[in-house]
Amino acid sequence: IILPDKINNLSVSADSRYLAVSKMEKWEVELFDLTSLEPVKTLTGFETAAPVYNAGFERTSQWLVWHSRGTIQLQEIETGVLSPVFSHEDFVSTYALSPDGTLLASAAGKTIDGQMIPAVILWDTMTGAELRVLPHPASVTALAFSPDGKLLAAATGNTIVVWNTLDGSLVATLSGHADMVTQVAFAPDQTSLATSGADNQLYLWQVIP
Repeated sequence: IILPDKINNLSVSADSRYLAVSKMEKWEVELFDLTSLEPVKTLTGFETAAPVYNAGFERTSQWLVWHSRGTIQLQEIETGVLSPVFSHEDFVSTYALSPDGTLLASAAGKTIDGQMIPAVILWDTMTGAELRVLPHPASVTALAFSPDGKLLAAATGNTIVVWNTLDGSLVATLSGHADMVTQVAFAPDQTSLATSGADNQLYLWQVIP
């Protein structure tokens, strides 16, 4: 594929149907059929005053996720319809979409009891409503939902915490990395969690809900 525009980022839909290409100089994402490598459609409509953005697939084939500084918005692939805007007080450090597309988790500073503190916010993607705010002692560097969406893992510093998304209860706190954790990912079995970090270590945890 040869494009006339500079490429911003690439992602592949969960069903391996589409390749999404966002561009550096245009607020648009071009979708290519992964089998034929032919362009299928161009998605636009996301608007923000910020000059830097990224957009792509995140765990689901139904939605494309647009992100720019403190703003996130979803766009349905087939219809092009945009979701409500998820606005934050501070820059979003990381985000994750549940596999069924119903929940969005985002990490950003939030004012709680008069103080700006790091937090993870759970959103309803259909309505744009905040479902739950999970305060955190430090900035979150990675987020991941379990395949059924019932657990959410968050990395902060060299520690990983796991929450129950239904009631916000803390399921586990995992320590062992010697440096910042940068990646978290659940296995299809729902309870195995892989993490890696700046200490060049890879850990596999068993999380019991």
